[in-house]
Amino acid sequence: MLGCRIRCSLIFNVDGAAIGGFGKASIGGVLRDSENKSPIMFSKTIGFFDASSAELLAIRDVISLFSVSMWSKYKLVLESDCNLCCLWLEKPSCAPDAFKPVIAEILQCGAGLIWSIKVIQREDNGTADRLAKSGISRKDPFVWVSQDCGS
Repeated sequence: MLGCRIRCSLIFNVDGAAIGGFGKASIGGVLRDSENKSPIMFSKTIGFFDASSAELLAIRDVISLFSVSMWSKYKLVLESDCNLCCLWLEKPSCAPDAFKPVIAEILQCGAGLIWSIKVIQREDNGTADRLAKSGISRKDPFVWVSQDCGS
């Protein structure tokens, strides 16, 4: 996986979950390589938010993590099932004012990366969805890193 050159892409599926319109929220994500292996998975509670805020916070955490990781030299493709979040990141001026500070943080943190974001169908984001939903009941963050993630 990580022996590939910079033209290789790593895919990070992300998801945010919230109970009701605004409630206890959590985020989750899974990194996938070109062989569909998952060297990293995470899930954590984030407080009280709506689903769009949770999704943006998941994206922010992934960009922040990725920018300081050993993988930052690779192209990152973020996959989200939130159409609005993808639109707002591509066209920040379309975002509601309440979301603009998080969007600015994401764009600033990702400025040194080669990355893109794309919308995927909810059913294609199953692992990240399950991780995000399981985070609602977590007391402590869950982070799993494969033993062979650096090979």
